[in-house]
Amino acid sequence: MEACEGAPTLQTQPSDHSESYFTKIMNRPIPSDSDSNCVPMHSAVARLHRYRDTSKQNLLTVDASSAERKWQAYLTSVTDNYGLDRGRPDLDLNKNDDHSAIDINYALDLINSQKIDPSTRDAEDINLEDAEKEAFDRSKYMYYASPVPINIPRYLSPLPPSLVKTPINLMYFHHFLNHTAKMLVPHDCDDNPFISVLPTLAISDSNLLNLTLAYSASHRARYLEHPEPANRIAHWVSNVFPALRLALEDTHEKVTDNHLAAAIMLLSLKIVSPSTFEVPIPWQSHLKLARDLFVARKEHLAYPGNLVGAFLTRWLSYLDIVGSLSCRHSEPPSLDYSSILRACSGDGEYDEFHIDCFTGFTPRTGQFLTQVGRLTHQCDNERFDGLGVFDSDWKPSPAAIVAGEALLSDIDLLETHAHANDTHFHLGSMDSLAIDRAFRYAGLLHLHRRVLSTSLFSEPVKRASSELFEAMVEIRNGASAEVGALFPLFTAGCESIHPQQRADIQERFELLEKTGMKQIQNARRLMQRSWDEDLPWIALAEGEFLG
Repeated sequence: MEACEGAPTLQTQPSDHSESYFTKIMNRPIPSDSDSNCVPMHSAVARLHRYRDTSKQNLLTVDASSAERKWQAYLTSVTDNYGLDRGRPDLDLNKNDDHSAIDINYALDLINSQKIDPSTRDAEDINLEDAEKEAFDRSKYMYYASPVPINIPRYLSPLPPSLVKTPINLMYFHHFLNHTAKMLVPHDCDDNPFISVLPTLAISDSNLLNLTLAYSASHRARYLEHPEPANRIAHWVSNVFPALRLALEDTHEKVTDNHLAAAIMLLSLKIVSPSTFEVPIPWQSHLKLARDLFVARKEHLAYPGNLVGAFLTRWLSYLDIVGSLSCRHSEPPSLDYSSILRACSGDGEYDEFHIDCFTGFTPRTGQFLTQVGRLTHQCDNERFDGLGVFDSDWKPSPAAIVAGEALLSDIDLLETHAHANDTHFHLGSMDSLAIDRAFRYAGLLHLHRRVLSTSLFSEPVKRASSELFEAMVEIRNGASAEVGALFPLFTAGCESIHPQQRADIQERFELLEKTGMKQIQNARRLMQRSWDEDLPWIALAEGEFLG
């Protein structure tokens, strides 16, 4: 496989995430052009299909020879090296030397002398004298504890000119693959679609690629405590929203997977970086656009083995569920996601009680949270009068009580049947079980407090709070699951009345804020206001996204 023209050097490196996705995509059924459910064949995916079809033998068969298996492992693990990301600030568009953003001296040394092992990240092997001259304290930023080799998986080649010809774009693309993407799921594994599916879509669509770069730039700047390159980000996203509106409104324009992916990424970017856009469009409006595009596209997503459809459905469903639980101005979550996910799964693959690496909870827990979200949307809006004044004496209607109590019976069922694959999760199985429990009991607390108006000092609320806090304790500090558990952590903090518990939760929030996700800071500030003013957080919320 040939590398893209313009790459500084090509070195074979192991890729942590390509094999599982490559293997799955090679065995995916290829929809015919006449199939009404056919999705667009993006360039990278198409190349993999052509490779499969033109091979004289199927390299993925069980009885493949040792040499064949070795060649297959090689194809699915190599990466191309483009130099080093030293964590330098981006001074923004027209101020930064974009072509010097990547240190290619390291790559040139590899070509000329082969004295440096490309897989190492030991600062002693990467010109320690230069590393010591960096303008920030590396010890504060573990990801940049030493310069980061920019290794791009070979299966994404050839990369588009917008990446290869502009080094800073390539740097941000790699940062998303190698760092940001791992923060977006509670369990980072070979099946992380932010590392496999999304980049494959992005390299064939300029809008989606620009949004991915903007997301990465925003995250990298906050992680390093640098100013965000606001003009660069604004330039990247300027054409996206109008293009999506046109796709939705023009009946002659077919809504594609790329349209839907861009809309969801636009929503995600607004959540993680609220000040990105010059026009103050709230994230709720972006969520509505993404949901409308999903409705227009959903029939084309629902066929067995559709990895793209499963990814987009899971991504939007998570944002929709947490969004509805975060803000009364968001529409109630859709009920369509579970049926689409079931349709995207192969025969016997869908297990509604198996913990999902992407969301952190089981599909059944997701359905429970969806129902809670629909009820909280109704009841929260009843709590505020026409002027937006919160009614602290509000009582639920008989119908709301009946619906809420009907959901209470789901908790025992969810608790009994939820399971994680120990072989897959390895040491993360404890985190995975704990995060599912955390979401479940967070949902139960929202049901009690916002729908049934159960007292904070009642036994059911105390038990639910205790279970939630215990689940959060089981999630290791610093684990990827901890970032994914923001909504349960926020809930635990707001519903806790114990000073020590509040102090522990406050400390975890402060550590999480160092990951560079803006919504964590917003959630912590809202929780702090709730404590300081001794009011329910929903009485003080101003549209924060809490997940």
